[in-house]
Amino acid sequence: MFLGKDMKRKSIFAKASDNRRMKHPFLTTAVVAILFAVSVLPTGCDGGKAVGNRSVRQAVTDIRAHLLDDAEAPSCHVLIRHDYLLATESVADSVAQRVNRTMQELLFGKAYAMLSPEVAVDSFARVYLTNYREDVESFYREDVAKSTPQEELPSWYNYEYSLSTRCESGHEDVLNITADLMEYTGGAHPNSQSRWICFDRSTGHRLTLEDVFPKENNEAVCQALLHVLMEHVAHLTDSPVQSPEDLHRDGVLTYTDLYVSEYFRITTDSVSFLYNPYDIAPYSMGAIVLTLPHTAIPDCLVGQSQP
Repeated sequence: MFLGKDMKRKSIFAKASDNRRMKHPFLTTAVVAILFAVSVLPTGCDGGKAVGNRSVRQAVTDIRAHLLDDAEAPSCHVLIRHDYLLATESVADSVAQRVNRTMQELLFGKAYAMLSPEVAVDSFARVYLTNYREDVESFYREDVAKSTPQEELPSWYNYEYSLSTRCESGHEDVLNITADLMEYTGGAHPNSQSRWICFDRSTGHRLTLEDVFPKENNEAVCQALLHVLMEHVAHLTDSPVQSPEDLHRDGVLTYTDLYVSEYFRITTDSVSFLYNPYDIAPYSMGAIVLTLPHTAIPDCLVGQSQP
């Protein structure tokens, strides 16, 4: 059994939130709504599904704000589809509450942890739009005053933020959650990242790397991952990869050694590790997923050692 520990972890996506989007204290939906008019698909729940013995709902918000409240002006579009656990009605469901609050803090920041999922999603979106207008609108106002043609306006006047989270089944003791973020605030391409978060089903505590893979086994896990990585790169490049030098030739592991990613997914028969673009390979290779069967590292998994 994979046993979780009650350990505090720093936010995954909320670092950017705290630095840029959360410049102000938490703003309620009512306050933000007064600040500007927006085109909104109201936040609500999309259907429902079951993951193991847990019921899952999805909070959805689809909201857009135009600069200067002009429908022809550049805009910021925020789309969030966020899975959360539905608490049982009979008793206080500490597991669902703990998972939901942990995810909201990781995704949006501490200010949103104690809110209901629907309110957290909607409020984060509206604060994001408020900060967009504060960051960009003064520059756009100058261009309007200069009568700058629309086709000459910089592309970074248009922002895009898309977040999707999914609760997924896996190992009987584990709840796997995937979070996919796409953000565009100017530049050659959007910033896309994914995060895999695991929770102990019985307690609702997040499972960290140290909970599942003791540090003393990192070298053995990395060695097993290296072989899978070489096979993956060989498939991508259609060329033989038989050594770390071959990986370097293809731009892989040129600035870092291979490490055990903190973003992992546990299933009944395997463990997969996620590496985002630039983590260990060039952007052109995209996200890299390395999967190891439990049998390949039996002595490295807490509670999975073979007799």
